[in-house]
Amino acid sequence: MSLTNSQVDELMRNYNRTQNRNNRIHEARLKEVADKVYTDFGVSLSELNAEKISLFKSKLFSDADTCRAADDKIASINAKENELIKKAGFSEDYLNPIYTCELCHDTGYIGNQKCQCFKKAGIELLYKNTNNKNLDRTHTFENFNFSLFPKDTEPRFGVSPYDNAKSIVKFCKGYVSDFDAKSRNIFFYGNVGAGKTYLTDCISNELIKTLHSVVYTCAHDFFNMVADYEFNRNTSDKSPAYTASLLECDLLVIDDLGSENINSFTQSTLFYYINERLLLSKSTIISSNYALDDIRQMYSERISSRIFGSYTQIPVFGNDLRVQK
Repeated sequence: MSLTNSQVDELMRNYNRTQNRNNRIHEARLKEVADKVYTDFGVSLSELNAEKISLFKSKLFSDADTCRAADDKIASINAKENELIKKAGFSEDYLNPIYTCELCHDTGYIGNQKCQCFKKAGIELLYKNTNNKNLDRTHTFENFNFSLFPKDTEPRFGVSPYDNAKSIVKFCKGYVSDFDAKSRNIFFYGNVGAGKTYLTDCISNELIKTLHSVVYTCAHDFFNMVADYEFNRNTSDKSPAYTASLLECDLLVIDDLGSENINSFTQSTLFYYINERLLLSKSTIISSNYALDDIRQMYSERISSRIFGSYTQIPVFGNDLRVQK
C-alpha cells in the first residue's frame, strides 16, 4: 500500500484546482488580446475563430480538393491572427494553454504512469500527514555520522557503539528495501540521546520518499489523541482520521514509549494497536529509553509478549549524541 484512496483524492482535487486556475488565467488572456486587437485594428478575433471552426466543419464531408482549400484558408487566418497579436504587443506564446507542469499538463499522469509532480506532491502530503512536526528530513542514512560513536567495546553488549551502529544501519537499510515484501516490527531501546529517534527518522524518510504512508508520533501524543477520540474530550476534526490512520498506515512509529502516564487505559490502548497491526500484517516501530527488563515490569504480559515475540529488539547505546554535536 502507498497513498490511501483519500490521499489520492486530495491530490487529484489539487490538480483540478490548478487546472481551473490556469484556465481562468488563459481565458482572461484571450479576452485581453481580443479587446486590444479589436481596439487597435478593428478586427474581431472571435469572428476569425468562428470562421476557422466553420472551415473545420466543412472538411468533415468534403472531397480532397475542398479539404486542401479549407486548410489553406485556415493557415491564412492563423497567420493573420499571429501577425495581429504580435502587432498588438503580445508574445507568440501568450495565448498558449497554461500548465503548471508541462510534462503531464496538470493531470498527474503521463499515460498510466504517475508524473514526477504527482510523486513530489504525494511526498509533501505524506510528510504533512506523519503527525510529527519534528520529523527531520535531514536525518538520512547518507548523513549518519558514525564518528560520533565510540569504538571501545561496551562490556554489557560485547561490541563497541561504533560497530553496533554500523550493524543497525545495515539492518535498517535492509528493512526499508524489503518493506513491501514482508512486514517487520522493530523495538529500539537504549539510553537518552543514543540515536534511536535519528534511526526512526531515517527509516521514515526513506519510506515516505517511495510514497509509503507513515504515522510518526511520540507515545504521549499517541495516547492523548486516542483518549480525545475515545472519550470525546476536546475532539478535533483530526481525531477520527488520526485513529483510523494508526491502523491503516504502512508504518506506525511510536517514539519514547514509557514517557506516558501508564494506566489501564494506556495499557489497553497500546495492546489494541500493537495487536491489530500484527493481525493486519502492518509494520510498527517502537522506541524507548527503558531497558527490556523495565519494559517487562512496566507493561502487561500481553504487551511485553507481543513486543518480545513479534519485534526485533535492537539495543542502541553510546554517549548522548545531542551533547556531542
